[in-house]
Amino acid sequence: MLLVVAIGFPLLWLARLPAINVLGLGIAGFGVGSLFPLGLSLALAVAADEVDAASGYTSLGTGLAMLVAPFTLGWLADTYGLGNAFGAVIVLIVTALAVTLLANRAGRSIT
Repeated sequence: MLLVVAIGFPLLWLARLPAINVLGLGIAGFGVGSLFPLGLSLALAVAADEVDAASGYTSLGTGLAMLVAPFTLGWLADTYGLGNAFGAVIVLIVTALAVTLLANRAGRSIT
């Protein structure tokens, strides 16, 4: 689903037509909307013997991200401009894709 976000977010960020911005927002939102359930199911599968802790840590991490991200992006937008703040989101998406690919590769080499 990160690929869906990676497709939708540049449309939101770079398009000059409002209709394309809204389309990009919808595509990115569709991708982001499934990240928590997929991440939670992955955490519960990995820590099958400690599902309570896995669920708690996943919820804590998500909650902290929802607390910190808006303020951080707001500060970036005030300091460097809105377009540059959105550029930071692209960096985060690319980083998440890279971490996912590396984790998948490491998981295959372990099994």
